[in-house]
Amino acid sequence: MTLTALLKHCRINRHIHYFLIFIAGAVAACGQEPFAFPVLTIIGIAVSFYFYGLANSFKSGFLVGFIFGLGYGLVHFHWIVNPFWIEPEKTGWIAPFALITMVSGFALFWAVAFSLPFLFKTSQSIRYWLLAISWMSTEILREYIFTGFPWGLLGYIWIDTPVAQLASLIGVHGLSSLTVISIIIPFALRLKWLGFGISLILLGLAWGYGSIRLTNGNNLPLGDTTVRIIQPNVPQREKWDPLKFDLYLNHIVELSNSASNETIDLVIWPETALTIFADPQDYKNLSYWLESKPLVLGLRRIAIDKMYNSIGYISSDGVMQQVYDKQYLVPFGEFIPLESVLKFLTFSPLANNEIWDFSPGVGSQFINLPEFGLFRTLICYEAIFPHLVRTQERPIALLQITNDAWIGKFAGPLQHYAMARLRTIELGLPLLRSSNPGVSAFVDSYGQEIATVPLNQFGFIDSKMPLSLNPTVYSRAGDWPLIIFLLVSLILILVHIKRQKHTQPID
Repeated sequence: MTLTALLKHCRINRHIHYFLIFIAGAVAACGQEPFAFPVLTIIGIAVSFYFYGLANSFKSGFLVGFIFGLGYGLVHFHWIVNPFWIEPEKTGWIAPFALITMVSGFALFWAVAFSLPFLFKTSQSIRYWLLAISWMSTEILREYIFTGFPWGLLGYIWIDTPVAQLASLIGVHGLSSLTVISIIIPFALRLKWLGFGISLILLGLAWGYGSIRLTNGNNLPLGDTTVRIIQPNVPQREKWDPLKFDLYLNHIVELSNSASNETIDLVIWPETALTIFADPQDYKNLSYWLESKPLVLGLRRIAIDKMYNSIGYISSDGVMQQVYDKQYLVPFGEFIPLESVLKFLTFSPLANNEIWDFSPGVGSQFINLPEFGLFRTLICYEAIFPHLVRTQERPIALLQITNDAWIGKFAGPLQHYAMARLRTIELGLPLLRSSNPGVSAFVDSYGQEIATVPLNQFGFIDSKMPLSLNPTVYSRAGDWPLIIFLLVSLILILVHIKRQKHTQPID
């Protein structure tokens, strides 16, 4: 007896039907960090496709996608409650509403993707192909619309496997598409065994390509200069306590001055490492305390009555030489959308309470460091946007500073780190990452870890500067080949549907 027949025989009710879809979404999320079992994502999506095949209307398709997205989102985005628990006596009550809003908004994207194919009267097989196109298209849109939030893309499940190396050709959206297409083929083809075979071949080729590519990265040489990355691991509430600032600063300076077998050419501190608004004399003092080591650090600064979340470079003589102001701000975290309308949201535990919000920076996205070269600078979640990290001018490396204390001590920081690592594969560029607490790391141009300070630990790591590769296919073309592929596929399917209508016999 087939599964379909068994379900009909048992007269499964609608509530159990939707419960199983929800569980499938929760299982699918376990392919992502911190669980990192890609096979669970494959199983979860396959179950959702099975129930999608039982749907027969726009509404039922919408419900399958929405409930599947709810299950996935609740597991994957559960860390969103953490910012509201930093001061639970003030903002803890907001946490469940924030989680519900986040997960529901995310699930709506998948609901739209699952329902759109029902706008066309066609066979179930063709509807599956339309689902693959609509789902991948909405995932790309998720990077851009409503300020963009491409967190949790399916392609990230492959980060610790050779399949991730395919991102050098097609990016994370291409990996997501490969994942969905590989799972959907057995459902879309009449000969299921043939579909399974094609799916295995696709994933096998991707795995083989990645394995071959990684052999070139086993002995990747390092440069001559040495960098020290600091991870203070200070709890968020203590970090901003003015009474503990001196203790925190002494702690981070001590880590920076720890003995080394190498001459340290550059020290990197995390996002908002300086919690005070510093002046030129403060920079002189920092340089003196760091024994004249060049320093890159995160800080807040005020210029022309605006506040910026910034990266600064202080040279060995204690002068702030270059500054990068964060250009892609976190909504409700660093600024309030529609500020004039939403003034009542001043209770937000994320937005700064000294000035209404941060202002986005403008101008260059790089800092040019003597003895090193051009770095693509990224503050916090700027690293999750593939189109933002990819630039026409090619740097020598990615430099990310972040304060992951906002997003907890478990899933959020690990997911954030995985996304940053995939940027290195996409672009063929190494990553220097300083986090508080999170994960600080040197990552080579193949996404492989050279040295790390693990999650929820304090310390420092020293490494010779990782080297970049030649520009990858993705660094040159971006997502345009995938977008063209989706558009051409959609046109071919629509032409096929139109021909079907014209060839149908008249009763």
